[in-house]
Amino acid sequence: IMEPLPPIVPVTDFELPSPGYWLKPEFTDRLAIVPGDLNVLLNEAPKVWRTTIQDTNSLDTLVDYRHTVVLIAGNNEVDHQRILDWVIPGDIVVYEVPGQVIIHAVKEIKIDPVNGRTWKTHGLNPLITWDDPFILTDSNIKWVCIMIAYTDNKIGG
Repeated sequence: IMEPLPPIVPVTDFELPSPGYWLKPEFTDRLAIVPGDLNVLLNEAPKVWRTTIQDTNSLDTLVDYRHTVVLIAGNNEVDHQRILDWVIPGDIVVYEVPGQVIIHAVKEIKIDPVNGRTWKTHGLNPLITWDDPFILTDSNIKWVCIMIAYTDNKIGG
């Protein structure tokens, strides 16, 4: 379900300061997430994706270009639903819509009688005031951010 897109404004107009590079990139190479580390009860160890933020400015002032995020997804449908059940507004998720993979904050979660759980997301940069133009469902939400490492890194794209 799409809403009208906001006006196109050059990304460079939205640059804001974000935290510095506190950790060496090698720090995230040593991370291992096991089910007992999480508050959500899973049957199997989750999938873990360690990647860097791209230069879009949409999550300034929380995270910036080349910072590392650690994301998880369920290794099976039951575990993935359990992870999604733990997500609250303010959490960071990665979602897919046709032709796009986007990392943004959850603004709102509702239960719709037709579509089930629906999600509204947005960037956190206060200069970008519009919500994402999508009403998402659980099937769109692919990853949940569980950690941000303030590294100067270039991994995963």
